[in-house]
Amino acid sequence: MQNRLLGAIVLLCSAAGAHAAAQHLLLKEVVVAPSPAEYVAIFNPGAAAVDLTNYYIADYETYYLVVNASSAPSAADFIARFPSGAIIAPGETQYVSIGGAECFRSACATIGAFTGYGVYPNYEILSATAANNSVLVPDMLAPFSNAIGSTHNLTNGGEPVTLLYWDGSSNLVVDVDYVYYGTPSVGSPAVNKTGVMVNGSSYLPDTSDSAATHAALSVGITTFTCRRDFAQTGQTASGGNGVAGADETSEPTATTWGVCRYPIAPDRIFADDFEG
Repeated sequence: MQNRLLGAIVLLCSAAGAHAAAQHLLLKEVVVAPSPAEYVAIFNPGAAAVDLTNYYIADYETYYLVVNASSAPSAADFIARFPSGAIIAPGETQYVSIGGAECFRSACATIGAFTGYGVYPNYEILSATAANNSVLVPDMLAPFSNAIGSTHNLTNGGEPVTLLYWDGSSNLVVDVDYVYYGTPSVGSPAVNKTGVMVNGSSYLPDTSDSAATHAALSVGITTFTCRRDFAQTGQTASGGNGVAGADETSEPTATTWGVCRYPIAPDRIFADDFEG
């Protein structure tokens, strides 16, 4: 049965006693190649709409330093905040294009079989190439200078993707959902906030990363992975840094994520959408 948190504001108590208000959303799809196809989809499993104003997505491991505006990633990485007042309805899937909304829609002259999705996404992370963007689509926001790298993209081989919440004043962020897809590498380490202290506030231990728990990637026209277990079976429900104390780094995404047949299938969750 799906884990449906009924839209109530949940208080997360950190080890240092700080509080942050967040509701539980899920990462649903991550598409990493070809470059114009890249996107991250989020899903609201609850029964109430959620204001996304204080939610962020990031593709590198020290995203939590956003609180000090000091976690500037490499040129290839990003941390981006949803636009002020953005709302995700109950049961809704929303799409964030990584390289501009026009590339999402029409592929931006990709060589090969990918021709775009034929529709605009809900949000875009602006590309440095103006023609790749669309004035019709709301832009994700950079929370500080260089927060969105000039060549930002999702690494094809593997890296972490985090959906997080920060209220703009607390010392600690809240992990909302997390997936490490593909093969680990020195250049794209997993999240590990164990023993990390920020401005005098301490994170609780994260679960140690294991390549055996990573989400598998597809092989084909596009490279992607999709959530197949919306209950997050096997995830530790307490003692972590997530909503209501969940440990998002403990989810065994090798089993809760999989290779779906059809990326960008809004609001479709059918057994035959998945390989294996």
